[in-house]
Amino acid sequence: MSLNDDKGKLPVYVLDAAGLFKISLIDSKKMFTTNKAMSEIKNDNERAIVNYYIKNSVLKIIEPEGEALNLAINFKRKNPNLSDTDISIMAIALQLNKVYDVTVITDDYELQNALAQSGIKFKGIKTVGIKKIVQWTYKCTGCGRYFKEPYKVCPYCGSRVKRKPKKTKLA
Repeated sequence: MSLNDDKGKLPVYVLDAAGLFKISLIDSKKMFTTNKAMSEIKNDNERAIVNYYIKNSVLKIIEPEGEALNLAINFKRKNPNLSDTDISIMAIALQLNKVYDVTVITDDYELQNALAQSGIKFKGIKTVGIKKIVQWTYKCTGCGRYFKEPYKVCPYCGSRVKRKPKKTKLA
C-alpha cells in the first residue's frame, strides 16, 4: 500500500498491537491507537516505550464512536474472525480517514483484508501484508450447502460448516 499523501491530508498512522510493539521503527509525528490494542502489551519494557510516545504527544489513545464504529462492526459479518481489537482499530481508522490520510500498521491478515475492503491503507511491520482481498463463503461439510453468513453447524444437517474463499481480487 502506498504511504503517499492523500489529497493534501496530513498522513497519520493507526497502530494495532504489532505496530505498538515496533513503535520505535515508525517515523511519524502523529499516531493513534485504542485501549484494546494497548491492553495487548504485556511486557513492561514495551509498555514503557509506548508510554514515552504517549507522554511526548506522538501517540494518542482514542476510542471509536458513532458511524465509524457501526461500519467497522458491519465488517465483522463478512470477516467473522476479526477480534474486538481489530474492530476498534478499523473503526478509528475509518473515523480519522475523514480528516487525515490514514495508514494502519498491522501484521494481522484478517484485519488487512477488512481494511482493503473498506479502502483504508495498511502496512505490515514484520510482514509484507496481503496480496489479495478475500471474500468468504461458508460450506457445510455434510450436505454441501453454501451460506453467506457464518455458521458453526449446518442448520439443515447438523454437520460442521467451514469457511472457504469465495473470490479474490488484488489488494
